[in-house]
Amino acid sequence: MRWVSLSPETTLWIDVLGKKSSLIGRSHFCREPAWAAQLPICTRMGEPQDWEQYLMPYLPDFRTISSLKPEGVLVSLESPPPDFSPQQIQTLLQKAVGYSVRLHSVYAESCANLSAPLRALGEALGAPNQANRWIDQAQATLKRLRSQAGSLAPLRVAIVSEDFPVHPLSPWTISVLHEVKLTAIHANRLLTLEKLLEEDPDLVIWSTKGYGIEEAGMQLARWASYPPIQSLSAFRKKRLYAFKGITGLFYLSPQLPQTWEALYELAHTPYARSNRHIGRVWSPLL
Repeated sequence: MRWVSLSPETTLWIDVLGKKSSLIGRSHFCREPAWAAQLPICTRMGEPQDWEQYLMPYLPDFRTISSLKPEGVLVSLESPPPDFSPQQIQTLLQKAVGYSVRLHSVYAESCANLSAPLRALGEALGAPNQANRWIDQAQATLKRLRSQAGSLAPLRVAIVSEDFPVHPLSPWTISVLHEVKLTAIHANRLLTLEKLLEEDPDLVIWSTKGYGIEEAGMQLARWASYPPIQSLSAFRKKRLYAFKGITGLFYLSPQLPQTWEALYELAHTPYARSNRHIGRVWSPLL
């Protein structure tokens, strides 16, 4: 089956599950794995409107998608926007590309229920055994981290990016943080700059959906030069971090185990020499 992937996370799933040959198109944010960079780009920068928000957080290029003639489209967003059912989204997508195409969303609401959507993805891609192996390995990683974090006190964290106010975090992101004893200060509300300064979290993580650690690091450095940010306790204690935005923090990704480990490192062992993900998934403000 020929697939177009409209998010970095779903492109990574294609690769991890051994279905490289089935991917014929990607999003403009798909920079990993390296071979995917040669594929046609099926999205562009911009805010999607109406039902298109379900497909991706940026604009779809339906003309390119239609020219590639995929049999399926992979997305990783959560649920249809208000006033649209999954069936309506499917119908609208087929109308936009001009023929019948399958739509498959890779989404879990929390780390506790990721097995079912991944088994469904494995079936859709014809790779059920590979999906089951990944699930087993991820659950083993999570069990180990839960044991390590068991007696630790939760830390308060803010996940920020360039645009304030920052939207409330999704249930998925809250769940990922919770597994390593991190509690978001903006789980159910917009986070303004004023609220960030008032809440004064234990640590701040700068991460932008789709971006790598280098870009996040440069953005964080610019933001941290703003005088009000330097009044934060996290700034004074050097607890401001850049975090790679395509590793599972925002959407279900095959790099999720690395995300758990990286968050545990920066939260609870930031200065340990044994940290494996510093410089690759996360880095302190330099």
